[in-house]
Amino acid sequence: MNVMSLALSYAAKGEEYPGLIFEGESFTNEAVSSEARRLAEGLRNIGVNPGDIVATILPNCKEILTVYEGVLRCGGVLLPIIFALTEPEITYILMDSGAGYIITSRELLGKINKTLRHKAKIVVIDTEGATENDFIDYQSLIENCPDSENIAERTGDDLAMVMYTSGTTGKPKGVMLTHDNFCASLECPFYDAFNAEGATVLITLPMNHVFGLAIWLYSYWKHGGTLVLHKWFDPAKALQDIARFKVTLVPLVPTMLLRILEETGKAVYDTSSVQIWFVAGAPFPPHKIKEVEERLGGIFIHDYGLTETTGDLCCQDPNGIRKPGSVGKPMPGMEVRIVDDNGKEVSRGEWGEITVRGWGVMKGYINRPEETHEVIRDGFLYTGDIGYLDEDGDLFITDRKKNMILRGGENIYPLEIENVLHNISGIAEAVVFGIPDPEYGEEVVACVVLDEGCSITQEAIASECLKYIPRYKCPKQIAFVKELPKTQTGKFDKKVLLANAGVLFGAKSSQVTRM
Repeated sequence: MNVMSLALSYAAKGEEYPGLIFEGESFTNEAVSSEARRLAEGLRNIGVNPGDIVATILPNCKEILTVYEGVLRCGGVLLPIIFALTEPEITYILMDSGAGYIITSRELLGKINKTLRHKAKIVVIDTEGATENDFIDYQSLIENCPDSENIAERTGDDLAMVMYTSGTTGKPKGVMLTHDNFCASLECPFYDAFNAEGATVLITLPMNHVFGLAIWLYSYWKHGGTLVLHKWFDPAKALQDIARFKVTLVPLVPTMLLRILEETGKAVYDTSSVQIWFVAGAPFPPHKIKEVEERLGGIFIHDYGLTETTGDLCCQDPNGIRKPGSVGKPMPGMEVRIVDDNGKEVSRGEWGEITVRGWGVMKGYINRPEETHEVIRDGFLYTGDIGYLDEDGDLFITDRKKNMILRGGENIYPLEIENVLHNISGIAEAVVFGIPDPEYGEEVVACVVLDEGCSITQEAIASECLKYIPRYKCPKQIAFVKELPKTQTGKFDKKVLLANAGVLFGAKSSQVTRM
C-alpha cells in the first residue's frame, strides 16, 4: 500500500481544520492536500514515474507538507536533503542516489552543481513566475494541473523514501525506507498515548530529518493535529508561539530544550498548555529532567531511534513509569537485544551493542549491499549504539560504539563522563572524546561551555569528577570554548572537534584554550 492511502484513510475521518501555521499564516488541511494533489499531477506531467527519486532541498517552508504529500501521491521516492549542507556534500548525495528530479528554492540553487542542473529537472518553489535555464516554476506547475485524487499504486516493499545519514564518519549513506516501514509506523498504537486528537504541535525541527517527518505522519495525518512550523529554531520565538497557539506537544532535540530552559530564565513565558516535551536525537542530561517539568510544566518523554529504524525504536510511556536516563521500552513489534562483540546476547544489566528487528528496520543502504550486510545480520540491525536493558526491559543508552575511547586497554564511554560534567554547577554544555596518546593509545579530553558569568578551573572540574568516576576516566585536558559545533539536527559535531584537536589540546593541560 502507498503510505499516502493509509494516511488519507485516517484524514477522511475528520473535518477540515487549520492543519498548518507558518510565519503566522494559517492553511487548512484541505488546502494543503488540494495543492498536493495538483502537484502530484504536475510531477507526472514532467516525467516522474513511480519509483523515481525526487530530491527536496528546502528549508522549513509553507510548501514543505504539500511537496512531501505530492511526491508520495505520484509514487515518487522522497529524498529530503539537509539544505545547510555544502555544494560538494549535496552533489555527492544527488549523484549517489541517482535523483533525476529536484524541488528546491531560489535561494538554494547555488548549492546545486551546474553540471547536475542540466541533467536533472528542477522545480523551484519561489521564482515568482519567472523561469530561467529550464527551471520549472512550482506555482505554474500546480496552477496548470487538475485536482485529482489519483494515488499511485505501490507495494509494501517499494521505496517511499531515501534519507542520508549525517556522515559523522566517512561518506553519508542513503537509508532506504519502504511504504511498509511507514505504514507500520503510522499504525503503531503506542503513539496514540501522547498524540491527542486535534493536538497543536510546534515543529522547529528540520523537516528534512526523520524526526520531523515522523511527527508529520503521527500528529498531522493520524491524529488531525495542527502543525505550527518554524523556519528556524529560535528559543524566544518558540516560547512565544507556544503561548500564542496553546501548543500541547513540543518535539525537540536536547540542545533545543536546554536553550528553551535558558531562555525562560531571562523572561516570563506561558507554557501551561504544553502536555509533553518530546525529546529525541541524542541523550538528555538526566538531572535536567526535573527542572524541565518543574519550570515548564507538562511531562518529559525521552525517545530513541535511528534513520535506519524509521525514527522511533524505543520510547518512554507517558502513562507509565519514566525512569531518568532511560529511553523506555521497545515499541510494539520491535524486538531489542543487547549483544557482545561476538553477537551473543548478554544478560540484563550488562552493556553491549543494541540490535533490533521489526517493522521499522530499513530495507538497506542504497547502492551499498556490502555495508547493508554488515549492519543487518540474521534479521537484526546492529545500531552501533551501546546500552543495556534493565530487569524491567527499559533501555538505557550508554554511548555510540564508535565514540568509545580505548585508554590503556580500558573501554571508556564519553556519555558517562558527559553526564557527570553536566551535573557540575556552572557547566552549560560538555562534550568528551579521545585523542591519540603515545603512552595510553588514547586519552580522555573534554570541551566545555560555561554558564554566562561563571568561572571555574580545570582542577575544580577534575575534583568534582572524582566524586563520581575513577581517575582514569577523568578528562586529562579541558578546553573552555564559547560554543560547541553542532550539526543541523542539533547534535554535537565531534567530527569538527576532532579536526581541531591540535588547536584545542596542543597546549599543556594547565592552559585554557578558546576555540
